[in-house]
Amino acid sequence: MKHLFLMSLILGGTSTLSHAQAPAFVTCSTESNGVLFSKAERDPSLARSLTSGACTNDARTNNEECNANLWCNNDSIIAPPMITCRTLSNNIPFSRASRDLSLSKKLTLASCVNDAHTNNEECNANITCDGIPTPRMITCKTDSNGIKFNHSDRDANLAKTLALSSCVNDSHTNNEECNSNLWCNLHGHYPARVNCSTLSNGIEFKHDGLSQTLTRAMTLSACTNNPHTNNDECSANIYCTP
Repeated sequence: MKHLFLMSLILGGTSTLSHAQAPAFVTCSTESNGVLFSKAERDPSLARSLTSGACTNDARTNNEECNANLWCNNDSIIAPPMITCRTLSNNIPFSRASRDLSLSKKLTLASCVNDAHTNNEECNANITCDGIPTPRMITCKTDSNGIKFNHSDRDANLAKTLALSSCVNDSHTNNEECNSNLWCNLHGHYPARVNCSTLSNGIEFKHDGLSQTLTRAMTLSACTNNPHTNNDECSANIYCTP
């Protein structure tokens, strides 16, 4: 009887253990530079450690980003949202996404300022991130001798500066005209342009711009500086509208 009692205890204990549930797997994931990493383990600490290690040991990744984007399904039911920051310089777009706003902003800016084809001021002026009100883009434009220049930025002063510098640094333009024809869309509707023309010895000269005084002067100058024209005739035939 004693032996039967002991056997029943042993069998009962074995039955109890066999019905005990195994710990659930915990899945951890992270990403950096668009490369995804994930591990599933019964030990949450091990899952977290292995996922982080796989990311930080990869030559394509950023360690700060690996750690900022690390999430395990025992932390919360839903993973925190990724925050994307974007910027633009010389029409080249840059963006990075992370669960950490400051890091997203930092990495986006770094990508832009470290590019040889960008302007650092523009990289900073055009930075925007998800969930933060975005200033509208300001477009400034100018032209000289028929060559058009324009630039768009979220900073009006920078848009104006870059549009103007593109014009004045061009060897085929007139600096006075670059300045005179400068306009930005924060000033309302684009103003009417002045058209001037003159004629001498059957040769017609035309010029247009925002300043009547300058447009008239440049039209007249083009005529009088032509070796086949008559200066008096250039002056007599000058006409501008409006």
